[in-house]
Amino acid sequence: MKKTLLIMAGLILLVSQITFAQDNSSDFFHGKWNVTIIGTPNGDAKFVLKVEKTETALTAFIIGEDGKSQKVDRVETKPNAITVYWFAEGYDVNLTLTKKENGKVDGDLMGMFTAKIEKVVE
Repeated sequence: MKKTLLIMAGLILLVSQITFAQDNSSDFFHGKWNVTIIGTPNGDAKFVLKVEKTETALTAFIIGEDGKSQKVDRVETKPNAITVYWFAEGYDVNLTLTKKENGKVDGDLMGMFTAKIEKVVE
């Protein structure tokens, strides 16, 4: 009986640690990011991605060079990465930001275009 209780307590502790680690990973992406999509058919595209944390999840906005803001449809979090989804110029678009070593971020748009991403220091 004691063995079963010990195993159950260990599993609960493990699950809580995994959940806590995922929350910290999504906190990394909170803030503003300068994004440059390289090599699109219309040339390089530049915008700011603003990621905010609500009580239950992350939300995000795309801010164009003209200053207009568009809320993204959804933000999907993964360990060390987020993917934002929105509708632009007749297409469903997604951008993945992946955390790398030393606080750097790699990105890609729809798995086809490389994204240069830098955190905005405020």
